[in-house]
Parts: sequence; structure tokens; C-alpha cells
Amino acid sequence: MNAALRQTLSPARKICGSLSVRIAGEACVLRCSGAMWVPAHGALIVADLHLEKGSAFAVRGQLLPPYDSRATLDRLEAEIVELNPAVVVLLGDSFHDTKAIPRMAADDRARLDRLAAGRDWLWLEGNHDREALNRSLARDADTASRLPGLTAGSRWHLGAGILSYLASPVWTAFLALGTWQAIRSGDLGLLAYGLTGEGPAAVILATLSLAVLAAPKLLSLGHVLLSPERRAAFGGTRSLLASAALEQALWVLLWPVMTLFNAGAVVTTFAGRVVRWDTQVRDDRRVPWSEACRLQADSLVAGGLMAAALAYAADPLLALWMAPLVLALLASPALSVLTSRADLGQAARRRGLFLTIDDTAQAPELRDLAMARAVPPVPTRAQSGRGEAPVWLATATDDAKALPLREI
Repeated sequence: MNAALRQTLSPARKICGSLSVRIAGEACVLRCSGAMWVPAHGALIVADLHLEKGSAFAVRGQLLPPYDSRATLDRLEAEIVELNPAVVVLLGDSFHDTKAIPRMAADDRARLDRLAAGRDWLWLEGNHDREALNRSLARDADTASRLPGLTAGSRWHLGAGILSYLASPVWTAFLALGTWQAIRSGDLGLLAYGLTGEGPAAVILATLSLAVLAAPKLLSLGHVLLSPERRAAFGGTRSLLASAALEQALWVLLWPVMTLFNAGAVVTTFAGRVVRWDTQVRDDRRVPWSEACRLQADSLVAGGLMAAALAYAADPLLALWMAPLVLALLASPALSVLTSRADLGQAARRRGLFLTIDDTAQAPELRDLAMARAVPPVPTRAQSGRGEAPVWLATATDDAKALPLREI
């Protein structure tokens, strides 16, 4: 890491390696332990402790040393002893799974109680520890009965998410059966969502289908267009409309592939198989063609079968109606490769396409980081056989040159 980038990323380094920054106007210290300290409120904030992760793997036959929880609590206790916070906030996924607390050693649970004593201790629920907190941290039945649970908005959000996943295999089956019926009868029927039908039922179905598909996009687009400030944040009216049209065209091609993937995940889950939820790749790695074809094999097979069925039917209207679906499935490897190319994204940005407020009003830190990356590495004094010291190993000289607090 060159000196310019180190200085950009380290507004005010401490001897221990922490960074002093401002977040929403509050002075904060990013500790080398991974915690964040907010001195004005006496608040220590930590996240993703994943206590009992090792024992969770052990249950599945992956035997790891059972010391991860104790080591994590050692680091947490060291921060609490040094800072003596009035409030400790745990930002979710504090426990690795719903049965983590019963698996914890008795002295580790007692240690948690001691650390929480005399201060506010706020558990925020993550996707790993919702049930763990509700079941195991309630000290008696009365406490359990007073736990708030999900709010109405959260229940609606959860229900919509469940239905969206369950709709994937239903929609896939509907397309397959509807296409087969259209081939046999020579009529699109329900496959056209009422657009080719007659009578009030067909009109209602077509209206509802168009409303569900188009209303959210049109409402959000109208919301932005009504405000000059919001239009400017997306690059102006012309760029916004062009980006929306291109995004919709791209989404028509991506939707069948994603739906087929979700349908497979739902079906295999109900079949009792483990569905992996790997961390998304967020760097600018370009997906190679071999990998794209291997991972999209199911889409290629489905697209090939659909194309063969349409060729067998020899129905021009049906083929035209199903062409976007077939094209999307057969082109899925190409879409994966093309959408992974950073140069295409950068070219679109230069042409004012797909802009967001992060492009039109870039944060100073991101702008400084981009400038620092463009600066050639500065020759530095060689270290004792180990290369450059990590950025968190700040020195007294670094502190003397530290910059003032920066807003982020």
C-alpha cells in the first residue's frame, strides 16, 4: 500500500492502530479489534461475533478446536475493560445459529452476564440469531411473553420475501404447462395473461398483470422525475429515462434466469438438501466463459428444450411470445460474462448511464481513494525482511503527521 493511499485511509491513527473518523457528525474511533467506540455516548459497537461457530461446524462433522467463543469473548472483554462503556451494542449475528446458546459452556455464559452487568447491553437480531435470542436469553416465561417479536411491517416484508421465493417454482411450472397447452390447442390462453382473451375476466387478468409488473417501476420513476434535485442525482432527465429503458430490457433477460435459479433452490430445500449461501463476489473479477457455462447449464438445458418445443409447434405467434424467455435462457452465460466486465460499467458511466447519487455526488472519501489509487507508489524505507508494515501498525511519526477528523 503506497503512502498516499495510507494517508487517505488513515485520517487520524492511534498508537494501537485505531482510526478516528466522523460518522453522521459523531466522532468515532474504529478500533483495531474490529469494534467501534463512540466516546460522546460511551458506546461500544461490535458486530458478527458468531459465538459457537466452531461447535456448529462440529455438529456437522467438521471438527474444529472449540475455542472460538472464548477467544472472541477475550477480545470483547479486553475492549470493555479498557473503555468501560456505558452501552454495548451488538449489531446482529452474535450467535452462529439458533442452538448456539445451549451449546455454550456455562462459564462462557456467566462471563457474558458479568460483562453486561452495570451497563446497557443491546442485542440487535441478525439472520443467524433471531430464535437464539428469543428462546435462550429470556430468563423466565414472563420475560419471554413480553418479547416484542416482529412488527407489522417486518411481517409484511418477511411474507413478501417468502411468497417471492415460492412464486418461482409456481411460475416455472405455469410456463412449462402453459406452453405445452398452447402447443396442443394453438391458443396462447392464460400464457398471455389475458391479453389475447375476450370478456371481463380476461380484461381483469390483463389489467392486474400489467399493474403488478409495471406499477412499481413507473411509480418510482415518476417519484424521481417530479423533483429536479432527484433527477440531477441520477444524471438528469435524459440519462434517467435512457437508463430506465435499458435496465428494463436487461431485466427481461435476467428475470427468467434468476427465477429458474430460485425455483431450483426452493425445490432442493424442500427435498432436504443443503442450499449453500456463499458470500457474493463483490470485486471486479471477470467471469470466464467456462465458469459461466458450467454454472448456467440448467438455463441452457431449459432454453434448449423450450426452443425445440417451439420449433415442433411451428406456431409463429407462440414463438414470438416466448422468444424473450428462450433468448434469456440461452444467453444466460453471455449475460453473466458481460455484466461482470468492469470496463463496460465504466463505459456506461462515462456516457451518463445507470448513474446514482454515488456517481453524481461522490463522497469525498471515495474521491480521495480514487485519486490515491492513481498515484504511483512512493518509495519507502525497506522493512526488516518483511516488506511494508501493515497500516494498523502506526508509529509515533504517523501520529505526528495525522490529519484532522474527516466526515464520512
